[in-house]
Amino acid sequence: MKKLRIRFVLAAMGSMFAVLAAIVIGMNVLSYMDVINTSDQELERIVGNGGEYPDPGAARSEGETVSGPASEIGRNPADGSLQVLPPPGSSGETPPPLPNNGISPIGEGEMPPGGAEAPYETRYFTVYFRDGAVVGSHMDNIAAVTETEAEEIATAILNGGSEKGFYEGTYRYRVAAYDKSVTTTFSANNDIAGATGVVYSATVDADTMVCLVNCERRLDAFSYSLWISIIVSLAGALVVFLLVLFTSKLVFRPVEASERKQKQFLTDASHELKTPLAIISANTEVMEMESGETKWIASTRHQVERLTGLVEQMVALTRLDETDFGGEPERISFSDILRETADSYQAPAEVANKKLKTEIGNGIYIRANEKNIRQLIGLLLDNAVKYATPDTTIEVELFSKGKRAVMTVFNHADGIKQGENDILFERFYRNDASRSSETGGSGIGLSVAKSIVERSHGRIKAYSDDGESLRITVTLPIA
Repeated sequence: MKKLRIRFVLAAMGSMFAVLAAIVIGMNVLSYMDVINTSDQELERIVGNGGEYPDPGAARSEGETVSGPASEIGRNPADGSLQVLPPPGSSGETPPPLPNNGISPIGEGEMPPGGAEAPYETRYFTVYFRDGAVVGSHMDNIAAVTETEAEEIATAILNGGSEKGFYEGTYRYRVAAYDKSVTTTFSANNDIAGATGVVYSATVDADTMVCLVNCERRLDAFSYSLWISIIVSLAGALVVFLLVLFTSKLVFRPVEASERKQKQFLTDASHELKTPLAIISANTEVMEMESGETKWIASTRHQVERLTGLVEQMVALTRLDETDFGGEPERISFSDILRETADSYQAPAEVANKKLKTEIGNGIYIRANEKNIRQLIGLLLDNAVKYATPDTTIEVELFSKGKRAVMTVFNHADGIKQGENDILFERFYRNDASRSSETGGSGIGLSVAKSIVERSHGRIKAYSDDGESLRITVTLPIA
């Protein structure tokens, strides 16, 4: 009953954990996807506005000033001074306008996407490229990285070949085409310009821009929410476990009462049957002495022996549920006990026109009660001798496998279901009732064997490979 209650608690908690895990995982996956989608939407606004977040309610100024290396620098033919050579088709005076002719996509007084504060809350930067070389950058909305670091990051992303993704788990980036011009500024080298602090500017064509949005706050919020959900879920699971543990006592109270009554009935019935069986056996012996042995007397004696065996198994089955039955376990030689018990079954097997073959490994020790182990082996061999088909061989094997001792009993039999046959260990189960009556089977022997194995912290299995044979495997820990 205790094991049944433990299984109930484990099943309830397992189901609860499965549902709770699905909810927590689902919620946090959706939350993480929201972080990605929100960042991608901001990148789309920035990319669509030429690398800057749209200003709310105001038009963009024509052109933009960005810092970066000069593209083309040469000498003025007239006086030999440094000058910036404008690109072909440009006067060099006013940079070409940015996308949308410098007009903000946001109307006067309208709320920008993401709210009025979105342009000021979003931390981002943009780096412009032409033919893979940096020609400018927009750094007004970021303070966590320098211009040099931004250019190195953007270059690494561009060389990576991915259009969008995360950079070092903090920045969400987007690589997009850019077919406009940007104005770049630079400071002339003193050795060449002959002056100090002179700043020059140039309008340079760009073909690609890399935009990065800082997602640190969103990811921190997601991480915080993740840990909170896990902690709250574990706390809730603990509360549910305590409730299930408490309520399981109430749920299994009627079952415990029923099992207790069943054990009491088996004990009382076995004791009540002993007296009439003893009287019938004595009367049978008296009748045999007076009138000699007849087929009726022999039949009566056979049935008395069968009922006596059934009563003994019923008593053994009820006693196995007692915690102190059999005494304390000790280190015993499984090999010697199995060899001795198997030898005693050679004669009964020959009488039943069957052979008993053993293959027992030496030096295999287990920790169990010796009386119970001898009874276990006797029950399995008795079952094999009774139900094995005539003129077949019963094979008994014992070997060690890792830290386990494995004993198998194999025999050919009729009426066996192919696959697992653990139902044979159920109390009072008989695979063939008519044949069991002929052989004296009661359906209790294998139940007693299962109880002995479980009390010895082992496992017992019954399996048929072909539906014409049965292999019972007992696994016990090695001492």
